[in-house]
Amino acid sequence: MFLENRLCLVAIVHRISTADLKRPGASVALLGMDDRLLAAFVFEDSARSEVRSTLDRLRELGVSRQLMLTGDTKDVAARHAEAFGLTEYKADCLPEDKLAVVHSLKDELKQPVVMVGDGINDAPSLAAADVGIAMGILGTSASTEAGSVVITVPDISRVAYSVALSQRVLYIATQSILIGIGLSLVLMIAGALGLFVPVFGAFAQEVIDVIVILNALRVRSYTL
Repeated sequence: MFLENRLCLVAIVHRISTADLKRPGASVALLGMDDRLLAAFVFEDSARSEVRSTLDRLRELGVSRQLMLTGDTKDVAARHAEAFGLTEYKADCLPEDKLAVVHSLKDELKQPVVMVGDGINDAPSLAAADVGIAMGILGTSASTEAGSVVITVPDISRVAYSVALSQRVLYIATQSILIGIGLSLVLMIAGALGLFVPVFGAFAQEVIDVIVILNALRVRSYTL
């Protein structure tokens, strides 16, 4: 999810150096035939360019506690956490480990916990979190079904957009409610004092409804 898979063919037939086979965070596959080594393939994960900026944007939006859960080894996890600007991470995580962390954070923080994942091993945690965000294109059907939010483009920055959009929706919804209630109270008081006829009151109420609807539609023009 935060990483891009990369395949590097380090050698064919020629001599293979030990350094090529010991790249940090890399997995090696050897190809041979008749007791003869033909090639070595090194699989590496490189950090997605938009991850760091996305995490910074989430901090600006109030998501100050950020924790990376990964099945990678500790040295690989530490290297990626440093690249992402994260101070908290847990390595060698199995699905049940990720699930336990989500439950622990919910009990500890007493605040909504958001889980972002794309693999089948993330599905239990996505379902257990208050908000599960599944990377639909990058992930599996299991994670997509478990998530309460599905991002259908391979862009992790959409996570920050989703959080910002939800905050914007909540703000506009609260604003619309207050506008509607406030104007309705003014009309009720004016009507009780006999300042206008009932027909005008009915018409004014429809105008208030239109104002509230138009205000709510402002969210459609929101951009990150």
